[in-house]
Amino acid sequence: MRSSRFLIRLFLVAIVLLAMFLSSPLFSVNYIQTRYSYTDGLCQNQVNTIVEGKLGNLWIGTQYGLSCFNGYEFKNYYKAHGLGSAIIYDIEIDSQGNLWIGTANGLSKWDTNDFKTYNLKSEQLVVIRDVYISENDEIYFITGDNFGKLEDNYLHLMPMEFGQRQTRFRSICGNSKGTIFIGTEDNGLIVFSNDSIDIVPIAESSPPISSMAWDSISESLYLGTDRGLYRYVNGKIKFVESTRELEGNSITSIQINKDGTILL
Repeated sequence: MRSSRFLIRLFLVAIVLLAMFLSSPLFSVNYIQTRYSYTDGLCQNQVNTIVEGKLGNLWIGTQYGLSCFNGYEFKNYYKAHGLGSAIIYDIEIDSQGNLWIGTANGLSKWDTNDFKTYNLKSEQLVVIRDVYISENDEIYFITGDNFGKLEDNYLHLMPMEFGQRQTRFRSICGNSKGTIFIGTEDNGLIVFSNDSIDIVPIAESSPPISSMAWDSISESLYLGTDRGLYRYVNGKIKFVESTRELEGNSITSIQINKDGTILL
């Protein structure tokens, strides 16, 4: 996943570090906190996703439109501008700086000039909940109950059977080895590799996996759930004991820096 998510649903909080100075024997950090909402130019107050573009702009996906913030003002985009839908669920960026936007009606691409929206050949409405872009810029996505890929300018669904149990998908991620990970609502982690599918449960009752991030340093996958942080390594999922104080909290966003630092 892709991509990062914020807990903020009613408004966007942008926190800018102002200065660090010596005011005592200890260093202290001052912050300026600015809250932006619809009245400041944001498309809509319910923010679903946010990502920083290659030029430093913030792209914000809301329940009614896409906003681009340059630090001073917002520029907004809606369905009339070429988006598949004004409801935005996820935003990811490929190696060329193009935005791939999961909407309530297809997958939209922004190439710094125009939007182009991709859909199924059948033109059936498809809700893109989460997007993953591989190192080779291959575009994968999930709907509520399907896994798919963009090929030949169309979205192709690859349904996976799980017997009588209906599985709802929540998040998607991958690694450089070509393995795709899909986090589910209540069926654990799906590992899709070389056309084989494995289902790995979390404990006895699998909590929803809302976010995921691959750590290339430790060769492991971190899973954010509504019961805290878990880690998938060597085919098994274990609770991250060092984050015990977060147990019971819903983790909807995971980011791993180049030095291995994990941000939740």
